[in-house]
Amino acid sequence: MSVAREPLTWRSVFQPLIAAVLLLAFTFGAIRLHKGWQSVWHTQTVAGKGQFVPPVDPALAKDPSVQAAKIKVIGPLASQVQGAEDSRDPTSADTGQPEVPVSASPADVDLVKGFRHLAPLHLFHGRISVQGYRDLQFEVPPHASFPRVQGSYKQLGNGRLRNAGLLLLSDEQFREFTHGNTADAVFTNEGSSGTIDVALSPTRISSQKYHLLLRGSPAVNTEADFTVSFD
Repeated sequence: MSVAREPLTWRSVFQPLIAAVLLLAFTFGAIRLHKGWQSVWHTQTVAGKGQFVPPVDPALAKDPSVQAAKIKVIGPLASQVQGAEDSRDPTSADTGQPEVPVSASPADVDLVKGFRHLAPLHLFHGRISVQGYRDLQFEVPPHASFPRVQGSYKQLGNGRLRNAGLLLLSDEQFREFTHGNTADAVFTNEGSSGTIDVALSPTRISSQKYHLLLRGSPAVNTEADFTVSFD
């Protein structure tokens, strides 16, 4: 009794071979992918060893407000954090000169007493014609420690003068003077010549305005020299 054999076909011969090739290709690809991930992980691990990540962004650390709020680390981690900050690369991009701190107050302010050092004001020097009065107005600026008015005047001519002399008025007193009230004054001299040396009140936040009046009627020429010092 003979057994009938199936005839060989293309599918029955090559199908097992193709399956074996695909299995080998898949296995080889999986091995290559595994080795690739191991290489990348090893590179990142080596690069990350010993690299210090600062707790504050270096750009923000220069801000005075952030600088004042930095946390001081104590305990076992203190030496490591301090050492990492001190061992910054000197060739890094941050090689500029240290920034000069900006003072919060003007350079001419005495922080203890709160006054400023100001140059004297040369109010007037020369000859001036006076008819009625001439107003030499000046202002004492804020933070003037010891303002003072000094000087002299001399009215020329031999005629008899009315309302002659010198007046020093505050701004409020000057407004009263323009309305005919001359009862109050910081300084007054009714002579045709004289000197003045008067200390004024120190100023703090706001300035103070004054009026130095040369008086004479009828018109008269007057030689005068006045200086206002502030400290």
